[in-house]
Amino acid sequence: MEILPVQAKVNVDANADLTPLSQAVSDVISAPAKGVGKILNALVGPWVANRDRAVAMIQAQAEKDCDDIRNGKKEYRNGDLLEYYNTPTLAGAYDTLHALNHMADARRLQSAIEQAIRQIAEIPPEEISDDPISQTFFNRWRREAEMIDEEDLRKWWAQLLVEEAKMPNSVSPKTLDVMKDLSKSDIECFLRVCRGAIKGEVIVGVANNPVFGSYDDIVRLQDAGLVNSLEASVRIRPLHNQRQTIICFAGCDTGILPQSDEFSARSFSLTTAGQEVLRIVGVPAVSPKDVHAIADFLCDNSLASGQVSVVRVPVGSPIDNWEWERGSRPACFS
Repeated sequence: MEILPVQAKVNVDANADLTPLSQAVSDVISAPAKGVGKILNALVGPWVANRDRAVAMIQAQAEKDCDDIRNGKKEYRNGDLLEYYNTPTLAGAYDTLHALNHMADARRLQSAIEQAIRQIAEIPPEEISDDPISQTFFNRWRREAEMIDEEDLRKWWAQLLVEEAKMPNSVSPKTLDVMKDLSKSDIECFLRVCRGAIKGEVIVGVANNPVFGSYDDIVRLQDAGLVNSLEASVRIRPLHNQRQTIICFAGCDTGILPQSDEFSARSFSLTTAGQEVLRIVGVPAVSPKDVHAIADFLCDNSLASGQVSVVRVPVGSPIDNWEWERGSRPACFS
């Protein structure tokens, strides 16, 4: 397989002679972008350091290939450099398969990088740290990106890189380990269950079923490392001596008003990785209909006979004057 040197310039933080992969990535860039430069630096940095040697070796290989064609050892046909084999060998077949797999990995990585570039190009520069992406983080991220074929999984995986580019060391290695093992249906299940989660707590009923889903979903998310395995109880605790607390949901003008500060319920907490995945992938939208369903569920499953009502809350309201007080078991507040 012939590899030709490519000379290119990208109008971002890093300008360098790029490989065909990074040149294909640069095609999606329409304007200078701070975050784009950080991602491309992480992608091509190790290669740029040795580019002079690499270019010289590629040119030398090209000259040798030309000599082989002139001497009848190889043939250039339809863009491919072919060797004349007397008989096919297992080693030759393995080398060909390895090359094809390597090319497929590179194309999957290219797609993931393009997705990340599109996302970070929309983020204002002032929201992106000046610190470079950890090369260790990027190496681990890249290794998994080379294996992802599904578009939705690729989009979510790209968001991890964008988050790390915005603020280095904001994504823990544990989150990477958890995220890489999730299937598309795992994440869809997680987002469905989290529509009924309140401040990192998945409220459950007597049979441990959440508002949106079943106990089987809880077990599945526990196995995936997104939800803690230990059931606990939570109770609303007002902050700043507030006498009225309202449970708000992002982007929704409908909230929940507990009638008593004694309101408590059973719950499973999101793990640290689960909270990070939810933050990065995006909190699922909650509709007014969902809020009514959550309120009914809370009334039916309160541990202290607490009741709640649904109230109107202006979108973007800063009301957040309460927190969960956690216990070790449902009876701890009795």
